[in-house]
Order: sequence, then C-alpha cells, then structure tokens
Amino acid sequence: MTIDVPRQARLIPPRAPEEIIAEACEQHGVQVLYGCFSGGNDSLMASYYASQHELFQGVVAINTTIFVDECHDHIRQTCKLLGWPLSMVSTRHTWPMLSAQFGMLGPAYHQVAYSLLKERAFRLARKAIKKRTGATRIGFVSGARRAESKRR
Repeated sequence: MTIDVPRQARLIPPRAPEEIIAEACEQHGVQVLYGCFSGGNDSLMASYYASQHELFQGVVAINTTIFVDECHDHIRQTCKLLGWPLSMVSTRHTWPMLSAQFGMLGPAYHQVAYSLLKERAFRLARKAIKKRTGATRIGFVSGARRAESKRR
C-alpha cells in the first residue's frame, strides 16, 4: 500500500512531539500547559506528550453534549489512571439546542457548532485557569491528523 504524501509535507523533516511542544512553549512564553482530551486516540496522544512537559497542569475536556456517557466515563477513567487533573467544561449551548434552531447540522454548519460548543468552552476554561493559577500565557495541546483536519 502506498500513501500519497503532499510535496510540502515531504519537505518538512519529522520532529518529536516533545520537541515541538517545548519550542511552542518557549516561543509563546507559555506559563502553564494543558492537554485537550476528547476521548479519542489523537487527543490522548497529544495529552500524553503534553503531560511529559514540565509546565503540564492537567487536561481539559469539552462537554459538547454530542457524545455518549461512556465517552465521559472513558475520559475520567483515563485521566485517573494516568494521574492527570481533569477539567470538564461546557457552555450554555447544547447540541439539541443547536439542532432545534438550525435543523440537523451538516458540514456547512461545522463552524457554527464548533464556535458555540467548543470555542466558547475553551474561553471559559482559559478564564478559569487564569483565575486559578494567575497565568496569562496558557498553552493547549490538541491532536488531529492532517487528513482529519483537511476533511473538516
């Protein structure tokens, strides 16, 4: 099986995730670092690599009201097993509310749903972290494969 790798991706030498995170923290003056864990493998690995950095404080999980209770259980159990402090954050908007307002949300509404369910929750998380730690430069490490990002 062959994989068609875009030309620009072949020009970028591979780097270790720890190296990328350390460089980003230094470059942006990050004071505290959090993993963003949705319950999937990509975000688990991103949170793991974040947890290896000295500035790591814990994990943020966004309750989008879309996924099933078993996913929340998985997030809680994984964080407990790995000793990661967990902050579960949600907004006043819910998936059922958005569906009632806009109908079944397809790809054209991805940005609307993302903004209302995730971006606002991350703003709330950032505000709570700032209040709790006094940090103004907060780093969030998330994970998505290039192919996944292109699809969205």
